[in-house]
Amino acid sequence: MIVYQEQADQVIGKTLVDFLTWGINDGQAHARDLYYAPLPEEMVKRATAKIGLLTHGGAPLRSEAGK
Repeated sequence: MIVYQEQADQVIGKTLVDFLTWGINDGQAHARDLYYAPLPEEMVKRATAKIGLLTHGGAPLRSEAGK
């Protein structure tokens, strides 16, 4: 997925971060039922790091609890 690193709207940006985090973690449980392959653990780690770079006003959008 391609997204802007600096999100213009804090609420939308936080919602995006939460959705992406869910998708690469808990959402993986639905992959096989939808005929998708689950992501390899290394890709989950890399995606998690990239999600952590999303900001609004220069401040990270990912809460400590979401890590």
